[in-house]
Amino acid sequence: MHKQCVEDAYTCLINRYSFSEDDIAILIDTDESYTQPMGKNISVAPPCGTREEDDTGYDECT
Repeated sequence: MHKQCVEDAYTCLINRYSFSEDDIAILIDTDESYTQPMGKNISVAPPCGTREEDDTGYDECT
C-alpha cells in the first residue's frame, strides 16, 4: 500500500467522518515503520458497545 493512500484514508476519517486521531490505529504489513497487523495489535481495539455515541451515522459493530 502506498503511503499517500494511507495518509488520504487517515485524513478522510478525521475530516469527513469526524473520527478523533486517538481513535485511529494504522496497521500496515508492507511498511515496518507502522504498527504491524498482528493478532495482539488488532485485539487492543475496544469491543463493540463500549464506545460513546457519535454523529457519524456509521455503526462500527455491524
